[in-house]
Amino acid sequence: MWGVNDVFLRTKVNLWGNDGGKTAFALIPYVKLPTAPLGIGNGAVEEGVIAPLSISLPQGFTLLFNSEVDLLKNSADNGRHTNFVNLVTVSHELVKDVTLYVEGWSDYNNDPVHKTTQYSFDLAVAWLVRRDLQLDAGIDFGLNSSTPKVQVFAGISQRF
Repeated sequence: MWGVNDVFLRTKVNLWGNDGGKTAFALIPYVKLPTAPLGIGNGAVEEGVIAPLSISLPQGFTLLFNSEVDLLKNSADNGRHTNFVNLVTVSHELVKDVTLYVEGWSDYNNDPVHKTTQYSFDLAVAWLVRRDLQLDAGIDFGLNSSTPKVQVFAGISQRF
C-alpha cells in the first residue's frame, strides 16, 4: 500500500546553542493530525516530544543524540500508551550545503497488545536549498525481524 501519510505539526524550542556553539539542546513538541487513509495511518491524533542534543566534533563532524517520548493510540482500543525512540547520528558536510548522515536508531513501542522493539542502520543526505528550506532523502536498513528490511524516504523542511 502507498499514499500520503499523516501531517505532523512541530515547533522547536532552543534551550541553548541556537545556530552556534559547540553544543545545542532543544525540545520539539509535536502533534500528529490523522490525514492518512486507514491502512497507512491509524485515524488518531497523537503527540510527543523530541529532545535533540548536538555536539560539534573535530574536522567538521557532528554527533547528535536524539530521544523521543510519544503518547500513541493503542492498537486494540482507544486507550493510549508510550513509545520511546532513540538515535545516534554522525554527520558531515560533503560539499557546500550537502550533508551526509549515518545513524543508529531504536524504537520501543509499549502497545499493550503488541509490544515491539525495532533497530535500524540508516543513511541519509540533506541539501540546504536556501537558509530556511531543506530537502532530504535516505534509506533505512532493518537490523532485527521486527524492523522492515529496507525503507526509502524523502522529505522537505521549511523553517518559519
